[in-house]
Amino acid sequence: MVCGYDGSVKIFGTREDKLLYKTKIKGASHYLPIHHSDISIDNRYFAFSCLFKVFVIDLQQKQIIKEYEYPKDEELVASISFCFYHREPKILVPHGRVLRIYGLDSDTVAEIALLDGAAVTDRIAISLDDEIIAYKSWNDLFKAKLLLIDSRTGTIGTVALPYQHSHSQLFMCGLQFTTDGRLVVMRKGLGFSYFDAKSGAEIHTITWDDIGFRSLHNYGHSKISTSGRYLLIHKENPEKNDINEWYVDQPDGMEHVIYDTETRAVIYCLKKNANAAAFNIEHNRFAYIASDNEDSKRKELVIRSIKP
Repeated sequence: MVCGYDGSVKIFGTREDKLLYKTKIKGASHYLPIHHSDISIDNRYFAFSCLFKVFVIDLQQKQIIKEYEYPKDEELVASISFCFYHREPKILVPHGRVLRIYGLDSDTVAEIALLDGAAVTDRIAISLDDEIIAYKSWNDLFKAKLLLIDSRTGTIGTVALPYQHSHSQLFMCGLQFTTDGRLVVMRKGLGFSYFDAKSGAEIHTITWDDIGFRSLHNYGHSKISTSGRYLLIHKENPEKNDINEWYVDQPDGMEHVIYDTETRAVIYCLKKNANAAAFNIEHNRFAYIASDNEDSKRKELVIRSIKP
């Protein structure tokens, strides 16, 4: 899936090597960034957020079938995170002080109340059995905590995510569940940690220093294989001595790499003028958008086979 800053969305099949669907949202401005996107585990549904709405596409019908509005008065709400259920046709969308669960083949809506002060969403994910929701708030009270929510009862537990520094970048994180029930948390300025999703206990952590760089540039573009073994990392290596002077938009040493957590080795590096689009190491497929240089307007989607 390739999303633009002009309201455009294109969905490609990496195994079929073809364009499956494209659409473009219209608005009052030409600048219409797609803030977040997700695809269901069976590849039937695709969702993206733009203009304070979440749009859901049915790839079998090849059309937008649902539109869900969310509040416009929340800080950072434009970049709201959401995710699909895995075993049922449902989508989980934060909506102020609650999480809303929408049925995709019906008009049903259910809600799970969040803890007071946890309403600004940074990242959200749901386990492969649909039983546990991992929720990261951006509010100060929960910056160094992760919420684990029982999707059936609404019971909420908290997991500490401590940091050695106080710089705000460090609190950004990515969340993803693995097939064996672990939760992987990628922290921008620290590293990635494996947690037991049911107990919240930390299993082990590998820091970015261990791999050989300083921080994660874009945790939204960084992915984990479903087994939890391989990581696609959008890394950076800022040369600033003061952690509070790290650059976000133009960092040093920015690069995409695929890292094997078992051998603890980088097994693939993407050339500089490219952005990762899809990562499916189980099928040995990797897609990225390439250009001749940083200023080039000519871009192409490249689909490659990779061998771990």
